[in-house]
Amino acid sequence: MKRQVTLVVVMGLAFAGFMSGQVAGQKKPAPQKASQPLATLLDEMFDLSNFIEIEMHLKEFLGLFMEHFARKGKDLPILVDAQAFESENPDAEKFYDTVIKFPSFPKRQKAGMVLRFALSKVRSGNATYLLRGGVIEITTHERAKPESLLRYPIIARFNKRPLDEAIDELSDLSGATILIDSRLGEKAKTTVSAFFKNTVTLESAVRVLAEMADLHAEVRDNILFVTGKAETEDE
Repeated sequence: MKRQVTLVVVMGLAFAGFMSGQVAGQKKPAPQKASQPLATLLDEMFDLSNFIEIEMHLKEFLGLFMEHFARKGKDLPILVDAQAFESENPDAEKFYDTVIKFPSFPKRQKAGMVLRFALSKVRSGNATYLLRGGVIEITTHERAKPESLLRYPIIARFNKRPLDEAIDELSDLSGATILIDSRLGEKAKTTVSAFFKNTVTLESAVRVLAEMADLHAEVRDNILFVTGKAETEDE
C-alpha cells in the first residue's frame, strides 16, 4: 500500500509563521535546528530515472518528490505559499498548473537541484524556496528577499535560554541567516528571556536579545550579525 503524502497549501506567510511560532522557544531534549535535517535531505542524490522525458504538473511532481523520501522513512514536508504567486502575478498561469519535464541527462542530481529545476519552470520566473519552521516553504523571490525576512513577524518565548540557541531558533523560524561572532566565546551563551507576540520583526527581536547579553546586532550585507559592542564602536 502506498504511503499517503500530503502537500499543504498555505494562504499567506502570516499563517505559516503563526503555526511555527507556537512552538518557538520551547525546551527540547536535544536542541537541533529544524532546518538542518531538511538541508541534509536536499543534499542527497536523487534518482530521476522515473521522471526523465515525462511531462507532469508541478503539483504531481511535488507529491512524488515527497513520496520518494517517505518510502525511505524520511519526512520532507513542503508548504506552498500560493497566495504569494497569485498576488504578485494574478494573470499568470496557476502555480500548480506548471508543466515540467526533466531532460534525459543527468539521471542523478542532488535533491535540492531537482527541486530548483522544477521551480524554474514556473512561468512567472519568481519561484524559490526557504527552509524554515521545519518545512520547505515554496514562495516568491520577493518574499524570500533578505530584507523581507528581516521584517518577518516573530512569535516566540524564551525562558533563560542561551543566546546562541535562541538565535538559532529565530533563524530557523524565519528562514533568515543570522550569524554570531565566533570571537564572543562564552558570552554567546548568556541566558536570555523574552516573549515575542507577533508584534516585532525578526530584526528587532534579535537586537533585543543581543542587548540583553550586552552585545550588538547589526545588518551586514543582508545578514544579521551579532557581535560585541566595543568592536562596533571602534568601527
